[in-house]
Amino acid sequence: MNKTLYLFTLITWIVLVSCNNNQHNNTTSSNDATALMGPTSNEHHNGQKELKTCIDIVMEMLTTSPAYLQKTKALYENVVKNGGTSFGITIEGSPNPEMDHASDISKTYDFSLHETYADRMPVIARYMFNPNEGKLYEYDVAVDKFISIDFDKNLLLKFNDICK
Repeated sequence: MNKTLYLFTLITWIVLVSCNNNQHNNTTSSNDATALMGPTSNEHHNGQKELKTCIDIVMEMLTTSPAYLQKTKALYENVVKNGGTSFGITIEGSPNPEMDHASDISKTYDFSLHETYADRMPVIARYMFNPNEGKLYEYDVAVDKFISIDFDKNLLLKFNDICK
C-alpha cells in the first residue's frame, strides 16, 4: 500500500474512532489516549491490561508518564470547549511499522499527540522511545531537541523481556 494512502487510512481511522467514542457518551476515560486509538491489548479477568506486544508496552510507558499525564490533564475538556471532539496519539514511526500501524519505519518509536477537530488534527506534542537507550523523550520546541522524561521503569523491564 503506498505511504500516502496508508497515512490517509490511518488518520481516517483515528477520526472515526474519536467520533465513535463521543457517540458512546465517553464511556472510556476522556484522557485515555489508548482507548481513543482503539484496542491494543487484551484484558485479564481482573481488569488489568495484559501487554503483549512491544507497541503496547511503549504506549503504556508514554500514557502513564508524568509529562504526558500533565499535558493531557483536562485536555479533552479544553478541546471540546474549542469545538473539537477528542485527542489522540498517532504512531508515526516504529521498527515494525506494519504490525504497529505506524506510518513509517524508524529505529525508535515515534508518536505525536494531537487534538481532533472536524477540519484538522493539530499536533501539540511529539514523543519518542529509543529502545537502544531505554529512554522516553518529549520534543522541546524551545530548544529544538528531544528531552528525556520519566516513566515507569518496570515497563522497561517488561519491554526488554518481550522485545529484545
